[in-house]
Amino acid sequence: MRFLLIVTATAVYACSPEPAPSSTQAPKLLAAQETRLRSGPVLRDELQRGGYIIYFRHFHTDHTKWHEDPIKAKHGEMSVREFRESCDQQRPLTPFGRRRAADVGRLMKKQGVPIGQVLASPYCRAVESATLLAGREPDQTPYELVHRGGTLTYEMMAANIRSYLGTPPAPGTNTLLVAHRPQMDDMAFIEEGQAFVLEPLGNGQFNLVAKIYDSDWFEADLDIDYLGLRGVQPAADELPRGVSR
Repeated sequence: MRFLLIVTATAVYACSPEPAPSSTQAPKLLAAQETRLRSGPVLRDELQRGGYIIYFRHFHTDHTKWHEDPIKAKHGEMSVREFRESCDQQRPLTPFGRRRAADVGRLMKKQGVPIGQVLASPYCRAVESATLLAGREPDQTPYELVHRGGTLTYEMMAANIRSYLGTPPAPGTNTLLVAHRPQMDDMAFIEEGQAFVLEPLGNGQFNLVAKIYDSDWFEADLDIDYLGLRGVQPAADELPRGVSR
C-alpha cells in the first residue's frame, strides 16, 4: 500500500501544470526584446563595426563608509549640478576601481572598439568611471541615468532611460554609457565594472547581445575567445557578490 501511494503522489506531481503567473506581478519595463549572447571573435568583430550601446556599471567602489548613498532619498528632488557637487555624500571609486577603469578603456581601444558618444549618470563614481574608460570627460551627464530612490520610482527610472538604451549610435561607433545596477536588474545582475552590450532597436527597445566582465578584457588580450565567454557560460556556483547601486 505504501508503494502505491508513493507512485500515485509522484505521478500527480509530475503531471501537475505550472502555476499561472501572479496577476499582481509587476511588468518588467527594462527587459530586452531578445537575449542572444555572443562571445569571442564574433563579439569583437561586431563591436569593431559599431552600432551598440556598451552599458557599464560604474567600477569598484568603497563600501566601508556606507553601502547606500546618503543622497539616495533625495533622487527625485536633485538636479544634475547637485549630484556633481555632492561627491562627499556618494560612495567613491577605490584606487583599484580607478586603475581597473583606465586599464579596461585601454584594452577596449587595443581591441579596436570605436567609441562615439560618452554618457554617464551624474553620480560622481559614474562620471569618473566614464572619464577613465574613454580618456575624456562624458559628453553628457543626464539626470535620466540616475537610478531609483526617494520619489524617483522604478517606473520613472525606466521611462527616463529607455530612449538612451534604444537609440542607435552614429554609424561606425558605439555609445559608451556608464550608470548603475538597478537599470539592468530586469535582465540580470551586473557587477561593478561589468558591461552589458545592447543592440538598440529604436523606440526605447533593445536586445541584449553580450555580458562582458571587467576581467574578460584582460583575458581577451591573450586569447580573444575569452571576450564575453563567462557571460555565455557562467559558472554553476556563481552568485552575485552584492546588491549595491
